[in-house]
Amino acid sequence: MRREEILARFKEKMRAGEVLVGMQHNSGSEAVVEMLAYSGFDFVLIDMEHSGYSITVAESMVRAAEAAGIVAFIRVVENNPHIIMQAMETGAQGVFVPHILNRKDCEQALAALRYRPDGIRGKTTASRAARWGASDWHAYQKWANTETLMIPIIEDKEAVDVMEEILSVPGLELISVGPGDLSQSYEMPGMGLRAEPVMAALMRAIRFCTPRNIAVTTIPMPDLTNEFTREVVAKGAKVVWYGTDLLNIGKHFRYMAEVKSEAKGGSPDGRESKTR
Repeated sequence: MRREEILARFKEKMRAGEVLVGMQHNSGSEAVVEMLAYSGFDFVLIDMEHSGYSITVAESMVRAAEAAGIVAFIRVVENNPHIIMQAMETGAQGVFVPHILNRKDCEQALAALRYRPDGIRGKTTASRAARWGASDWHAYQKWANTETLMIPIIEDKEAVDVMEEILSVPGLELISVGPGDLSQSYEMPGMGLRAEPVMAALMRAIRFCTPRNIAVTTIPMPDLTNEFTREVVAKGAKVVWYGTDLLNIGKHFRYMAEVKSEAKGGSPDGRESKTR
C-alpha cells in the first residue's frame, strides 16, 4: 500500500471519531515496527527527541512502517525548519513538534512542513519522500502541502495559557497534549494526566478542538493501562500513543522474570515471602 493510501485511511478513521492507537518507538528495530502493525496499531511515532537516532535510522523505521501498512510520524528534536524538512524527506507522513509555546511557533513548524507557496520547505526530487524523482512532482507537492500532518505538542504551562491561539492556526488536523513534560512544568513530575492541571489542559484542548474537527492525542500516563486508556478515550482523546516500545517491552520482561522470585518463595516484587 502506498504511503498516501495509508495516511488517507488513517485520516478517514480519525475524522470518523474511531479510536486510533500508536506507539512511541525508541528501540531502533524495524521488527518492532512490523510487530506493531501486525498487532493492530495504527501508527508508530519514531522518537528522535529522546533517542540517538540518526536521520538514516529514522528513514529505515519509516520504510518498515510503510511496508507493514501503518502511518509513520517522526517526533523531531526541536522546532527547527531544517530538522523538520529532513524528517519529512524520509517519507514520514507527519511530524510531532515538541514544546510549541505560542502561535508563532506553531506557524513556523507548519511552514517548515510545506513547500512554497504555502511554506518554506526546500524542494528536491532526490529524496525518499519524492520517490527519488519517480513521482510526478506537482502531484507530490500538492499531497505534501495538503495531507501531511504537523502535530504540535502542548507540554508547557506557558503554552496552556495561550492554547486557543496556538490551536487556531489554520491547517491543523491533529494536536497533542504531552502529559509527561506538562506535569513536570506544573511541578508535579511523574503524575502525567493524574495531575489535575494536566487533565484540565487536555479537556480544554478537546473542548476547543472538537467543534473544529481537530483530533486530540495524548499518552495515557502514568498508568499506561487499557483501563486508564479507556477513560482518556471516553473524555474525547480518540488518538492514543503509548511511550515507549522499550518501556513496554521491559515491563513485560520484568513480568516474565517474576517466576524466579516466586520459585524461591519470594513475592513477585523480589522481596522474600513471609509465609512458608
